[in-house]
Amino acid sequence: MPWLSGTAFLHSVMIQEKRGLFKRWNLILILLTYRWVIYGTFLTRSGVLSSVHAFAQSFGWTAVLRFHRVTFVVSLALLLYRWHASARVMKTR
Repeated sequence: MPWLSGTAFLHSVMIQEKRGLFKRWNLILILLTYRWVIYGTFLTRSGVLSSVHAFAQSFGWTAVLRFHRVTFVVSLALLLYRWHASARVMKTR
């Protein structure tokens, strides 16, 4: 899933540079991509999903889950704090 949201971010950032659009959307996409990476780490570390890259008998999943929650709250707070500032149109060169 991070590949999907990361690719969407790369495509929309090109539109942002050319036309000055999608600034808020890009902030949401990059935060979503980061969240998917942390969530994927949690899934493999906790043993919910078994994969080739799974860690045997790992008990560090609670720390990953805590980190996941903290980064979600901080990133959401920063996004809401800067919501109005992100609406400004980029100046053309």
